Amino acid sequence: MAAGARGVRGLPAAEGLPLGLRDLAPGPPAVPRVRVAADETLLPVADGVTEPGTAPGRFAGWPRSCSGPSPTTPHRMAAFVRDGTARRGAALRRVPGRRHHRLRRAPSDRPRRGGRSTRRRTFEVLRPTFAAAAVTVLPYVIDRGRDEMPGTALLLAASPVGKGRLVDAASVLPVLAAVPPNVLAGTDTANVVELADPLEPQAVLTRLRAAAAAPGPLTVYVTGQLQLDRRQRLPHLALARTTASTARYTAFPWHWFRDELRLRPAGATTLLLDLHADAETWELLRGTPLDAGRGNAVYGRIAPPPSRRAVAAPAYMKAVATILRSGFRPPPEQLHQQALARIAPESAGTDIVLSTPGPSAGDPHAAITAAVQSGRHLDADALAARHEQAAVAAHGPASEEALHWAEVRADLAMFAGDAGRSCHTWLTVATVRLNAGQAADAPAVEAAVDRAHHQWGQVRDTTRARELGAALAELRGRVPGRREGALDHVQRQLRQLQTQP
Repeated sequence: MAAGARGVRGLPAAEGLPLGLRDLAPGPPAVPRVRVAADETLLPVADGVTEPGTAPGRFAGWPRSCSGPSPTTPHRMAAFVRDGTARRGAALRRVPGRRHHRLRRAPSDRPRRGGRSTRRRTFEVLRPTFAAAAVTVLPYVIDRGRDEMPGTALLLAASPVGKGRLVDAASVLPVLAAVPPNVLAGTDTANVVELADPLEPQAVLTRLRAAAAAPGPLTVYVTGQLQLDRRQRLPHLALARTTASTARYTAFPWHWFRDELRLRPAGATTLLLDLHADAETWELLRGTPLDAGRGNAVYGRIAPPPSRRAVAAPAYMKAVATILRSGFRPPPEQLHQQALARIAPESAGTDIVLSTPGPSAGDPHAAITAAVQSGRHLDADALAARHEQAAVAAHGPASEEALHWAEVRADLAMFAGDAGRSCHTWLTVATVRLNAGQAADAPAVEAAVDRAHHQWGQVRDTTRARELGAALAELRGRVPGRREGALDHVQRQLRQLQTQP
């Protein structure tokens, strides 16, 4: 649908099967081309919005439902569809004298006085004007008057329940909720995802992964406390059920932020952090910086543990939210400095200040991202290969600098559709790390093997899959990973490959 000053109009769609049945079609789908005016907003919708029926069996249709003033701006149009769905989502409506379903009251609802029999009421089941499947509508719209993509803001506030809580993280969410979504994301149109005291690390991972997949700018607001797991001594974001002894299993590993955000375009991600650390984590972070990944702008603070039996307030994030409630979002560095100035009297200079700007104009990651986005995969790999060779010459093949560029090339091969090369590169990275003395359960080692495993599953050439599978099986014997049955899966798949020509 296209909406503008002249109203709302439906655009022609190509004939063919729905997306869910595309595998039954004989060839590729047709590509219709339509002209959209510069002042029109384009809203992609599914048949749940365009084809619901009314009681007599007529299609409601989008233009019929949009009679009256047209919501032409992107965020207003998306809100109009979402609110219309909720408003018209009642499934039952009383219509006397028509074909109906009979609903009998439960025995407990029968009138007690007068001994009258149970009354019958007639209802007609109506198909709502907007289908129930469209209740959640993402305002992923294309505004032809602007080049900016819709932004995403992820609000995460987490801290343990009980005496292990160092900060009342969730108390900041009402203040952030008062900030308009477009201000939180720093874009004209925005999606906002909020997680308040989540219980499971996988639930946080799912939301983070979905936010990281959004093509537009992403801002992640994290409020909470950090703890170390007892086995690997790695920082984790404590969740509602986290204790000192269960952090490895009930908290969110901090390196998952780095892993999930690594494929985003350089400079498209900003993290604003208000974190409190327990005593052990505080001592570690005073000498080891908190790693949030390359190419991401990171601002915030890490506060030391509060006094005994005291629960701290997320002062930094509340200051950020208060500034944003003005309706204007300054640049991240300026926002960060303003928030620090507001909390200076109570922090007394004891916090670890996080201030990492995004990549500069000459950053090679930005050039590689631009090459990938324009489809120049060979140019992107050649540029990464030059930096890898320079890092090997300057720091050695097992250095983090060289391994970083090897990992970049593995991702570039995935983007180019070469799963075999991506798998082989990840296997090489994992082997180099192990031979350099890194532990089999180190996050970087496990991540490399897991990604090699995933890419191996995408290899379609049987001979190549057998070769890579044998190497993967040997490596899985040394690095089983966190997911149970990974080695069994490789061996089972290899046996199936042996039966194929």
